[in-house]
Amino acid sequence: MGLTMARCWANSLRHETNEQVEDREIDLPAHEGKIHMLITGIDYACDSQSWAGPPPAGHGPLDTKFAWDMMVDLAKLSGVEANGGSVTTMWNEECTKEGICAKIAEVVAQCEDGDYFIFYYTGHGDRLPQDDAGEAEEMDNCLCTVDAYGNTDDPDMQLRSQVWLRDDDLADAILNNVAPGVQVVVLADCCHSGSLCDFGPGSRWEQQDVTAISVSGCQDTETSAGSGKGGMFSRALSKSIEELDGDQISFASLYNYIQQNYLENKNTGHTQNITISTSGVEADEWIWPLTPDKYVCPFEDEK
Repeated sequence: MGLTMARCWANSLRHETNEQVEDREIDLPAHEGKIHMLITGIDYACDSQSWAGPPPAGHGPLDTKFAWDMMVDLAKLSGVEANGGSVTTMWNEECTKEGICAKIAEVVAQCEDGDYFIFYYTGHGDRLPQDDAGEAEEMDNCLCTVDAYGNTDDPDMQLRSQVWLRDDDLADAILNNVAPGVQVVVLADCCHSGSLCDFGPGSRWEQQDVTAISVSGCQDTETSAGSGKGGMFSRALSKSIEELDGDQISFASLYNYIQQNYLENKNTGHTQNITISTSGVEADEWIWPLTPDKYVCPFEDEK
């Protein structure tokens, strides 16, 4: 398939939507730095008052624990800690906006030149009006994080504006603490997440010359579906890694595998456009670092 838009150069933004991205199959050297991961997830079983929690107040919880477990297992099988890196996990009540930002700062601070920082989130995503929006209301992409009591919202839908993690705050938590030469990866399996990192000309990512890649479950105006055992994006990622059978490939190649697996297993009647965005690098110029020699997709039987 053709590209959805023209090739972009370094320090720029690219969105691809359910089409193959350019993969020049460059002979890339193996990654030698350490990997430091922060794996976060919420299924909202902790929420006692909002639409996100279990009945009678809500229609939850989500199936996100399957995907969260998958990412934790993938990190272990990939030897992240065995090779000198670190894996930090946060689940449910731990995932306040303040808690996540503090952990990002802590984990990013461990990264040195040549290391990877990988942030993964699975849970609800949504949008809020920007605090300084003018007449033409602009929106912030948000992770639907929780308050100290585990609630992401209240019946009047006012709590959200206090407790959700906005895209600007997520970026600040990374960029205020990242050292030169650290490679940043953001993986977001949630709704309304296409431009979660806000890459692009004039962004802080460009100003600080930080190389980063984001892969998210859908575009800003779309919702991400579950499979019954984790989100469709996480399922497609897991299946793609199984098919690699230990081969080292670029982010572009992995993204193309993800697209193929998603389209083969997508829910009838629902389409989400899994999105890749880059800053300061092309997707075929980076090695995907989590490729264990032996890996079995835990979602194999989910259709």
